[in-house]
Amino acid sequence: MEKVIDNKLKSKYVEGLEYAESRLSGMSIDVLRRACRADKLTFSVALPPEDENIKWRYLVDVQTFEKCLNGEMNLFK
Repeated sequence: MEKVIDNKLKSKYVEGLEYAESRLSGMSIDVLRRACRADKLTFSVALPPEDENIKWRYLVDVQTFEKCLNGEMNLFK
């Protein structure tokens, strides 16, 4: 489920890669997670766990992602 982080920011950030996965055909969530952790995605950032009880968090910049889909930016760095 997508969760908007802060509506006051210029760009809207959504927590989780499901938003991107639903718009990219042929790319699995696992591939997106690995690419995000390796800092290879232009539109997303991976936040490592702060302790062992917390999972990785992924933030998707919706505005940048839309630019990637429209061909204005590359998906990968």
